Amino acid sequence: MNIYFTRRWGLRAKLVWLFVIIKVVPLILLALVAWIGVKLLGGEIERHTGRLAEEVKQAVGEMRSGFSSAAEKALNDRAREELERLTTDTARLVADFLYSRDMDVLQAARLRPGQDQYSLFIKGRQRMIVDPGRWKLAADGKQWEPADALRTNKTNVTGSSRNKENDKEFHYRPAEKVRPTVRHPLYHEITFVGLDGQEQIKVSATNLLPNELRNVSRPENTWAKAEHYFPALKKLKPGEIYVSEVIGPYVGS
Repeated sequence: MNIYFTRRWGLRAKLVWLFVIIKVVPLILLALVAWIGVKLLGGEIERHTGRLAEEVKQAVGEMRSGFSSAAEKALNDRAREELERLTTDTARLVADFLYSRDMDVLQAARLRPGQDQYSLFIKGRQRMIVDPGRWKLAADGKQWEPADALRTNKTNVTGSSRNKENDKEFHYRPAEKVRPTVRHPLYHEITFVGLDGQEQIKVSATNLLPNELRNVSRPENTWAKAEHYFPALKKLKPGEIYVSEVIGPYVGS
């Protein structure tokens, strides 16, 4: 049957079919192969891209965790260092203050006992302290509040500086609310006590302690009515200082 059709075809038809078989069919096969290759390449690229995305995501997560941990550690270290510096500076200031008071006690011990000498000494020992002001009970009766509002200078904070060199990262710290300070004596009183415990000279700088002369060998005559420092005073040697326990009278609420 094929031979029959082949005999009836002309030369032109044979050439056309020959051209199709030689040129078109290989092109179709090449296109099919190319399409299969592109499809395989696309799948491989998609797999590589997915794996690369997972690796990048994992790397970014590790970097984020590392940077976050490093930043957290740096902030914690900085806060700890600031707290350590603050506490150390405060302890040094307190120690310096106490050492200064020791020098005052030793200097007072060298003075000739007398009302005038003690008055000059105690008046020259003053410091500036924060004035607490007047306080009143709040309307709810559960807390205290200042009776007078704290006066502060209102300063307009602008976001730019007059100096062009300060335009980058410009910051302005407004004035803090600081209470006024007042000059206050460091010591409430200075007394000269005899060997029998009887106060012989007393100079007061405030009205906190009683002005009359008392026998401090008896605890009921002391300020807190429970102090036992007199027996230790008799054991002191020249140049020694005795510091009693920190106690105080009961203050009701």
